[in-house]
Amino acid sequence: MEEEEIDLDTGIRRIIRQEEPPPPPRNTNKMQDGRTRLRQGVSPFLPPPVVRAMSTLDPLLEPYVGPEASITLLTSLLVCVVLVPLLQSLVGTGTSTSKAYDDEEDDLKDMAMTAEDYGDTVILCGPMWAGKTRILYHLCHSKASMPTVMSLRANAALLPTINNNKEEDNQKPLRVLDYPGHSGLQDELFRELIQSSQQNSLRLILVVDSTQPLTTAADFLYDLLQYAHDNASSKPWPILVACHKSDLSSSKNPRRIKISLRTELEKLLQVQQMAEAAANNDDNDENNTNNKWWKPGTELDLDQLEYVKLKFVATTCNVGDGIDPIVEFCKHGTME
Repeated sequence: MEEEEIDLDTGIRRIIRQEEPPPPPRNTNKMQDGRTRLRQGVSPFLPPPVVRAMSTLDPLLEPYVGPEASITLLTSLLVCVVLVPLLQSLVGTGTSTSKAYDDEEDDLKDMAMTAEDYGDTVILCGPMWAGKTRILYHLCHSKASMPTVMSLRANAALLPTINNNKEEDNQKPLRVLDYPGHSGLQDELFRELIQSSQQNSLRLILVVDSTQPLTTAADFLYDLLQYAHDNASSKPWPILVACHKSDLSSSKNPRRIKISLRTELEKLLQVQQMAEAAANNDDNDENNTNNKWWKPGTELDLDQLEYVKLKFVATTCNVGDGIDPIVEFCKHGTME
C-alpha cells in the first residue's frame, strides 16, 4: 500500500510504502469443535482398536486433511455412500426402466421373426427368485453354478435336441424362454407369446421355490389355469411344476407342494366367487360358473383338470441330475 507525503520545509514529495496487514486467520475453531464433539460422541460406541487407530492416524494425516482427520474422512465417505446411489436413482428412474421394457419388446419381436431357427418353445415362468434364470443357464449353457440376479427382461436361449434316429439329426433346437416373474400373466406380451406358441407343441414349466410359501405361486397357477380355460385347445396344456431347490433342508416335497397349492387355489376360487356374487347380487349365476376353470362348490382335484395336465417334480441345480425331469420334459413334451 502506497501513500504520498509532502515535506512542508523543503516541498519535496515522498512516497511512503506501508505493508498491508496480514489477512485475519480463518476461524476454524467452530468446524474443529464440531468434529471434535462428533468424535467424542461416537468414541464410546466404537471398539477400542478403532479408537486407538484414530488416535494414531490423526497426527499423521493432519498436515494433509486438518485436525480430526479420521472424522473428516469418515464423514466424507458416508456422504458419498448416501449421495451417489441417490443421484443414480434420480438419473436412471426416467430412462433405464422404460428402456428395459422397450428392449424386452424388441427382443421378443426379433425372436418371433426368426422362428424358423427353432422348433418348439419351452417357457419357464413362475414367481420371482424361484430359480428360473439359473435353470435356463443350466439347461442351455451347462452352467449350473452361474450366479444370477432378478430378471427385468425375458431371456432366451436354444436347447439342442438329441435323437438316436439319424434321419432326425436336422431337427430344429428348442427355444427356451425365461420370463420374468414380476410381470405375471397380465402382460399382453406373454399372452401373445403363449397364443402364438400353441401352433406348435407348447411346453410350460412353472418354477416354484420349494423353501418358500406358495401364495404367489398359487396366484400364478390360477392365472395359468384360467387362461388355459379361456383359450381352450384341442388337447390339455402340459404344465410341469418344478419344485425347485429341493436339495435344501427347508424344502417341501412335490406331494406337499401339490397339497399346499390346492389349498391356496381353493381360497382364490372362494374369494373370486364372493367378489362376483357381491358384484352381481346373484350367487347362482350360471354364466359366471361356466367361465371358471373349476366348478365352484366342488372339491378341487388337480389331477382332473379339463384344460391342463399338471405334473409335480423335485428339481435342483446343485446336484448333477437335479434337472433331469426338466430336460426330459423339454425334449419330449410329455408327462410320462
